[in-house]
Amino acid sequence: MINKLTILIISMLWSFSGVSQQPGGNKGKNLETVLKFAGCVNWAEDSQKNDLLIFIADDDEERFNAATAYLANRDFKNRKIQTVKLNDETELNTSCIVFITQNTGIDVDKLIAKTSGKHVMTITTNQSLLEKGCMFYINAAENEELEYLFNKRAVLDSELTINSLLFDPAHKWKPTEY
Repeated sequence: MINKLTILIISMLWSFSGVSQQPGGNKGKNLETVLKFAGCVNWAEDSQKNDLLIFIADDDEERFNAATAYLANRDFKNRKIQTVKLNDETELNTSCIVFITQNTGIDVDKLIAKTSGKHVMTITTNQSLLEKGCMFYINAAENEELEYLFNKRAVLDSELTINSLLFDPAHKWKPTEY
C-alpha cells in the first residue's frame, strides 16, 4: 500500500533527476534536502510570517549564484526563500538555516557561537564540521544515494524543536547519529 510519505519521497526523487546537472554537481539534491529538513522544524510563530532565510557559506561564487537561482524558484510553506552569502562577519537572525558547503573558509567555531540561543538550523556537506557543532551533514553521492548524519548533542542543545518524523525508524532517510 502506498502512503502519502511514499508518494512524497517518490516525487522528491523524481524532481532530483534533472537537478544534479547544474553547477556544483548534486547541489540541487542537497538544497532539496535542506528544505526537507526545514519542514521538520517547528519554527517560531513570529518567523512564519517572514521569508525563510538560508545563509549559504560557499567560496565558489558560481555555486552560490546557482543555489540562489535554484531556491528563488521555490517556496517554503507559502513563504518566499531568500539566500544570503555567509561570511565570518554576517549577523545571523533567528529562525533561519545556515548551509555550509565543502568549499568555505568560514570560522565554524565562531559561527557555532553565533547560533547559540537562536532558532538556527546548521547543515553542512563537510562531515568534519559535525564535530565542531553543526547539526546535520548531507551528502548527495554520484550514485544518487542520499546520506545524512546528525550531531545529537548539537540537535539537543539547539533552541529548535525538531519534529520526531525526521528521527522515525521507518523514515527512508533515517539519519545516523554521529
